[in-house]
Amino acid sequence: MNQIKLYFLTGFLGSGKTTLLRCLNFLETPTSGKILVNDKPVFDSETANRMSEAQIRENRLHSIDQAY
Repeated sequence: MNQIKLYFLTGFLGSGKTTLLRCLNFLETPTSGKILVNDKPVFDSETANRMSEAQIRENRLHSIDQAY
């Protein structure tokens, strides 16, 4: 039987859970900071304006794969 890993994001109402997920999918752009997945930078506010659409697409596709 295949094992499945489940991850939960919990917190109080208004604590930023949805915003974090939107930032991970590049639907919103954080104003500062970095997002790392398995120690690999997915977003860095210092270079955000220089990311191409292809880089954003690649990060979107691989952010889920890297979480496993």
